[in-house]
Amino acid sequence: MSTQVLGSKIDALVKYAEFNRFGYMAFTLIFLGCLGGVVLGLGGIKSDAVLITTIAFNMLATVFMIALAPIKWVLASSFVATILNLLFIAYFIIAG
Repeated sequence: MSTQVLGSKIDALVKYAEFNRFGYMAFTLIFLGCLGGVVLGLGGIKSDAVLITTIAFNMLATVFMIALAPIKWVLASSFVATILNLLFIAYFIIAG
């Protein structure tokens, strides 16, 4: 996949998210809240590093949404928070 095609798809996503900003933010708030709760429920509450990381990145995305920051910032922070949460979930499932 060329970078030009990838760039146009990202631009299309940003344009769509900008048009539907409040719907995207409502969905993302619920999604990140639930995902963070799963991380903490699986074992994040026992580890200070996981607890701080999960809360910090989820709150960063939430603050960007509340402050009506540029949609690129909101998308990036939500993506990073989601990836970290999924990594922690996978770790806690594998570690048992």
